[in-house]
Amino acid sequence: GHLFMQEVLPELDDIQENDLIRVVDLAFVRKDSSGTVSVLEVHDLNDEELALFGSVRENLSGVLTHEDIVSLTGAVPPDTSAVIVLLEHVWLVRLSEGLNRANAVLLAGGMVPPAAMEKLEAELQALQEQNAENQGQ
Repeated sequence: GHLFMQEVLPELDDIQENDLIRVVDLAFVRKDSSGTVSVLEVHDLNDEELALFGSVRENLSGVLTHEDIVSLTGAVPPDTSAVIVLLEHVWLVRLSEGLNRANAVLLAGGMVPPAAMEKLEAELQALQEQNAENQGQ
């Protein structure tokens, strides 16, 4: 949890301050080597710990259910800590409003993991290099 407080919370706070996302809820989970899961939710934190959350804590609503946490911790490997973060993409709301004003619709949405983005960028770079070589022949 300590590294999360130092490294991740400031990033979430910054993104939220720029109105790109809103952190709706979060929970800290730890799965020990035997597979036993322990959970620390926001309402379990003391005032000093909550103070580290900055503007993030203003929107925390406690909507993650026990069932959500059980389901999501199934993907956590043994002997690992994780944080479950429920986000609202505020920018997407503004985009949707603009689409509505233009009588358009958003047909699909999703998130591209950084590793997939890196792979795509490498493939595009290779294609550009190949095209440049072909044009030089």
